[in-house]
Amino acid sequence: MKLFSPFALALAVGLSLVHTFATQSATAQESVNRPNLMVAVQDDDPDTTPARRQRIMSRIVGGMSEYLHVKGYNVYDQTAITQDFVLPTDHRKARAALVDIARTVKTPPLDAVLLVKLYASAEKSPYNNIYKLRLRTEADFLSVRTGQFIGHFETEDFSRPVLPANCDRDCILEEVGRHAKVIGNDLAHAMEAKLAGFLKSAGVTPPSAAAKSGSDVTVTVTTTPPAAGPTKVIRGPKPSCQGFPMAYTLTFIDFDNREQRVIEEFLNSFSCLQNIRMLPSSPSGFSFWYETTAKDTVLNRNLRTMLDYMNVNGQVSIAGSKIIVKKVLSR
Repeated sequence: MKLFSPFALALAVGLSLVHTFATQSATAQESVNRPNLMVAVQDDDPDTTPARRQRIMSRIVGGMSEYLHVKGYNVYDQTAITQDFVLPTDHRKARAALVDIARTVKTPPLDAVLLVKLYASAEKSPYNNIYKLRLRTEADFLSVRTGQFIGHFETEDFSRPVLPANCDRDCILEEVGRHAKVIGNDLAHAMEAKLAGFLKSAGVTPPSAAAKSGSDVTVTVTTTPPAAGPTKVIRGPKPSCQGFPMAYTLTFIDFDNREQRVIEEFLNSFSCLQNIRMLPSSPSGFSFWYETTAKDTVLNRNLRTMLDYMNVNGQVSIAGSKIIVKKVLSR
C-alpha cells in the first residue's frame, strides 16, 4: 500500500487547495446546508383523508411547509414541481408512487420527502345528537435517492372537539381543517427534530441549528507591521462537510488491477467519507457503495481530479445516486 500513498497525498493537497479557494469564494448564505424537501399526502388507505380535500389537506401541508421553511429548509410545492408529468386528477397515491414522483423531479433535486396521512372521523354520542371529531395524523421522512428511513411520528387530538349543532358539509370541512392544522403543526415540529437529528448523526449542521449559532466564520488577518494598514476581515463559511447524507453506487469500467488499488486508496482519502463497501464485481468493472456528506458536485470534481493524478483518460457520468467512471481505452 505504501507504493500508492503519494497519489493519495498529492490528491489530498490538491483537493485541500480547491476546497480552500471554494471556501473563501462562497458566501455565508451558501455555507449552510439547506436540504430540498417536499411535503406530500399519502392517501392510498381508504380511511385517510384524500389529497383532493383541499380545504383540509392544504391547511396541514401548508402549515408543515411553512414551519420547515422558517426553520431554514428549502421546501418545494408538490404541484408546482410535478405539474409537467403528474395529472391533477391522479389521487389516492401510495408511498411507492410518491417516492417515484420525488425521484422523477430533476429540478430541484429533492433530498427528502415528508409523507403525511390524516385520519378524520366523527363519533356520535350514544345519548344525544352530539358529534365529536376524532383526528390523527402520521408522517414519515424518507431520503429520496436512497430510500433511507429518517423518522416517523404520529399525533392525535385527544380533546375530541365537538361539532356545532346543525353543522352542514361546509361546516364540517372547516372544523376538520381548523383542528387538523393544529395537530399538523405539532407533527411538523416533531418531524423537523427527527430530520435535524438525522443530519447531526452524519456530522451535518441542520439549518435550524446554524441559524442559532451563526453559519459564518470571521478570519482576522493582521498586516505586518500593524502600522502598515488596517486589519482586514474575511468572512466565509465553515470549512466542513455539510451536504445531505447520501449514498452512491460508484462503478469503474475498464480499469486494471493496479489502477483498482490506486482508486481504492483515493476513495478512502476523500473528505466527508462516511462508509465504503465493495460490491460484486466482474472482470470488466468493479463497484463500491459509497456513503458521504459531500455534495455530488464535489464528488464529481474529486473523481475527475483523481483521473488527472492517475494520468488516465476517462469520463465521469452521474445519474441520481449512480456514478459511472469509464476509462477511455486507446492503442
